Amino acid sequence: EATSCLQKPQCLNTEDVVIRATSRAQAALNRLIALADEGDTLAGLLYGMNAYERAQTFANTAEQVRDPQFRESAVLLRMRAREQYALAQRGLAAPAAAGHPDACMTLGEILHAGLAGARDPERAFALFRCAAIGYLDTRQRKLVVDAYNRMGIIYGPNYVGLTEVYARIFPSEPARPWAPLAPRAGKGG
Repeated sequence: EATSCLQKPQCLNTEDVVIRATSRAQAALNRLIALADEGDTLAGLLYGMNAYERAQTFANTAEQVRDPQFRESAVLLRMRAREQYALAQRGLAAPAAAGHPDACMTLGEILHAGLAGARDPERAFALFRCAAIGYLDTRQRKLVVDAYNRMGIIYGPNYVGLTEVYARIFPSEPARPWAPLAPRAGKGG
């Protein structure tokens, strides 16, 4: 029966559907990679974010492996995650250089945590700054604060670069920057 099914093109099973869908997805991914390599920043952003999501999936799956029999599987999943983080780093480089806030934020996370190799806090700080300013320009307040907080984690709250971004977030002075102290009642003020 299996031989007769192979000879008939209308005899499909679920594996055939999965294989065709997988090959179409791989072809689309290869096209994104080619466009990104040609300098298309949107393709780089899509490719990089897709690789980042795949890396997160691999890393999360590896974290769930608790059975000692499957340690090797967890190691392979972590290796696969690291490969995907490296691909994400490659794909997000051009969009981040162009100032795309999502690319800056994601690439900053990869570099700050050293997900694709060595940690690079200085470059991560610059990317988080890029993200904060980009999100500020698009009025995404919550994401501005998130990027700003990540900057503070790297160098601390008094770093000059952090105060510069703070000044952009809060450009005007408060109505009453200081208030005179009123004498307390009964203290002879």
